[in-house]
Amino acid sequence: MNALNSLKLTSLIKELQQPVLGICIGMQILYEYSQEQNTKCLGIINGEIKKLPIEQGIKIPQMGWNEVIFDQSALSNLNNHYYFANSYYAEGSLETAAVTDYKVTMSSVVIKNNFIGCQFHPEKSSVAGEQFLDYFLGLK
Repeated sequence: MNALNSLKLTSLIKELQQPVLGICIGMQILYEYSQEQNTKCLGIINGEIKKLPIEQGIKIPQMGWNEVIFDQSALSNLNNHYYFANSYYAEGSLETAAVTDYKVTMSSVVIKNNFIGCQFHPEKSSVAGEQFLDYFLGLK
């Protein structure tokens, strides 16, 4: 966010009309606030990014393959295992399109208007990631 603010890109990003994909931290900055370094984010999606709760026996960072379940039947063909590398997460919200269970239920895909965020790394997720990117590239 420091780089986006210093380059005066935050307003420009919020005004974009074409499909925008935020991957991992790119999804997280779509939210209003992140506990990571107490950061004010873009505010495109309501809510905050929280640190994974170590007290629940969660290994941090989350590294590896986890199942992603889409809640919209039109996207259920994208249900699969994807590669994650994160220490922070978003809880479910109105914009949640897919969830992952990592001892906490987290939003793994969010969609609001032309903005899509995924907590996982599609570029590291083999065929599943390719299918997700094909979905995104097919948006108009």
